[in-house]
Amino acid sequence: MKNNKVKRFIGCCACFVFAIVCSAFAVCGASEEELIYSVEKQSGEPVFKYWCDDFDYDGNMELFAAVGKDAMGTSLWFSSEKETVNFPILGYVYCGEWDSPEGICSINSQQKLFVAETGAGGSGSSSVCYYVKDGIAIPAPKSGENLRQEAGAEFTINPSAFDDWGIDGFGSGHTYKKYYLHWNGTEFTEYEGREISRGDLEKYAGGADAIMQAESEGFSIGSIFERDNGIINVNLFKEGSASEGDGGLDRDNENMTLEVKNGEVFLVVINHNAQDWIGKYSYGGIYESVGLLW
Repeated sequence: MKNNKVKRFIGCCACFVFAIVCSAFAVCGASEEELIYSVEKQSGEPVFKYWCDDFDYDGNMELFAAVGKDAMGTSLWFSSEKETVNFPILGYVYCGEWDSPEGICSINSQQKLFVAETGAGGSGSSSVCYYVKDGIAIPAPKSGENLRQEAGAEFTINPSAFDDWGIDGFGSGHTYKKYYLHWNGTEFTEYEGREISRGDLEKYAGGADAIMQAESEGFSIGSIFERDNGIINVNLFKEGSASEGDGGLDRDNENMTLEVKNGEVFLVVINHNAQDWIGKYSYGGIYESVGLLW
C-alpha cells in the first residue's frame, strides 16, 4: 500500500515537471529554423535573406524573409507561432546593405520594427514597415520611400521627385529631399512644415546670415517651412539659369536646411565632398510642407 502511494506521488511529480517543461517551451515558441522551414514549405521557394527577432517582446521569435532564388526575384514573407503569410509588395525586396540597410529597428524596450525597401531596381522605390503584436505582423499605414531610422522612434524618408528644374507646375531632374517622421507605436506621424516668412527666419540668430549667404551665391528666397523637430527648410531658386542640357527649363530649384539650437540656426551640410556652396547645402528641388504621401 505504501509503495503504491510512493509510486502515485512520483507519478504526480513527473507530470508536474512535464507540464512546467511544456509551458517553458510554449513561451519560447517556434525556433528560427522552424520559422524558416514554415516559410519555405508554404512558399515553395528558398529563403534568400531573413531577419529574425522578438519584435513584440513576448518571448517568442518572429521572422521576416525575402524569399526566392535570386535577389531580384524575391517576395516578402512573415512567420511566427501564430501565422505564416506572404505580404504583397511592389517589385522585389532590396537585400543589399547599400540599398536597404535597415531591417530590424529597435524603438524601445517593448517594440522593434521591420523596415525594408522594395521596387524594381529603378530610380524610385517604396518602403515597407511592419510591427508585430501578439505574433501577428501589422503593416504601417504609410512608409514612404527610402525610410531610415535616425534614433529610437525618429525616422527620415527621402521621397523622389522631378523638380530640380522648371516652373509653373512643370519640372524635371530627379531629387531626393529629406523629410522627418516619428513612430508613435502603430504608425508614422510627420513633422509637417508650417510656412513662415523671411522676417520670421531672420528673428533667429544666424537666420539673416544664412539668407545673405544664399543671395550672395545668386539665389532668391522661396517658400520657407519650419518643423517641430527644429528643422527649417528654405527653398532657393535662380531664374533663367537652366542650360540646354536641362531641356530649356528656366528655373534652377535648390534649397538649404537649417537646424534650430537654443534660438540660433545653423546650416546643415548635405554633402561634405561638394566643391561649390550649393552642392554642399542643397538636396536639389523644392521642399513641400509634407513628404509622406503613401
